[in-house]
Amino acid sequence: MFKVKRFMFVILATIVFMICGKTNVAHASSVTKDTEPNNSYDEAQFLSLNLMTYSHRVSENYRAYNYAQGTLSGDDEDWYYIYLFSIDEVYLTISGGTGAMYFDIIDDSTKEVIQTVTYLNASEHVFRVNMERGKYYYIRVYHNNFTDINSDYKFSIGRPEYLLGLYTHKFGTGILPAGGEWEKGVNLVEMNVVPKGSIGYKITISGCTSSASDSRYFWNKPSGWITTKTGFYYELPVIDDSKLDQEWKIKYQSSSKKNVSFFPQFTMLYVYPRLPLSEQ
Repeated sequence: MFKVKRFMFVILATIVFMICGKTNVAHASSVTKDTEPNNSYDEAQFLSLNLMTYSHRVSENYRAYNYAQGTLSGDDEDWYYIYLFSIDEVYLTISGGTGAMYFDIIDDSTKEVIQTVTYLNASEHVFRVNMERGKYYYIRVYHNNFTDINSDYKFSIGRPEYLLGLYTHKFGTGILPAGGEWEKGVNLVEMNVVPKGSIGYKITISGCTSSASDSRYFWNKPSGWITTKTGFYYELPVIDDSKLDQEWKIKYQSSSKKNVSFFPQFTMLYVYPRLPLSEQ
């Protein structure tokens, strides 16, 4: 009976993956709540992989965000069961209260613990875990300090979770010549000002009035020069071509009959993965 349930879970998980990977409509996340009894292999609860992507986070589509939530009390331990049908780089992202909690990653075929993740006083939240595609795994959650009567936790496993950020680059004071252009660039690779893996999704060029410049442009190597829209912004595709770690240029076209002093700058909204400290 358990094998039948496991097979049905894999089919359902595959369907969810196909649906979530092709929609950008905002939806709520899916939570698997700690439901007792779940204290052993046989009582383990099914948990769907976290399948969030950069674009899911930007569009606020949380349908692919799957996580577990529970409470450990006394000598309690909670068991979950997953099937790694996709994803090559797997991350365990944990949040919870103070105190130590442990997460055993157990290979279903051998029943051996292949990795133990220690979550200690919220000092580290994200861990890379060693799992192979196409295999089943258990996750055992427990703590050894029974004086911590209640230890709340939340975790996801699969792809990393994603966060949003904002970066503004200012070029100081510039002079926009009458009827001319002003252009300058910056290589963000050399500056180390944004988290690793950051991808831009909206750029805005500001720093002067529309009467001084009514046409503004930006450039990166994959896309070349692109004209901003009304409001001097542009919504970037959420793909590798929009990664922040590259050279970016901006250009202002004068619409004035006199030289104008201004403060050229661009602001980038970006999305980035929450990674282990060792990979940041």
